[in-house]
Amino acid sequence: MICEHCERPPCMEACPQDVITKDSLTGIVTIDQASCTGCGACGEACPFESEIIRLKDGVAIKCDLCGGEPACVKVCLQKALQYVTATKQNAQVKSEWAEKRIRAIRTFKGF
Repeated sequence: MICEHCERPPCMEACPQDVITKDSLTGIVTIDQASCTGCGACGEACPFESEIIRLKDGVAIKCDLCGGEPACVKVCLQKALQYVTATKQNAQVKSEWAEKRIRAIRTFKGF
């Protein structure tokens, strides 16, 4: 599972240090690891939980889409992964898909 780079990232809203930001042009959500205290609030707030945000060496890490050129896409031999420019239509589809996954995870966990 990869970061959904949510429209309104709960991880960013939960961060007490304000070290999680979302680029207004690309939509990429990043963590300033040099300033992260490793409190874990972001992981708790993420609807996808620990599959997305993990603590490593005392700081939170997550997919940042390699700054817009994801290495996973480049090395996928089956070409199953794609990185496409956001459009209103695919952003809506992604948002709906993410909401379905959130509901499924919450249902599974009994929320």
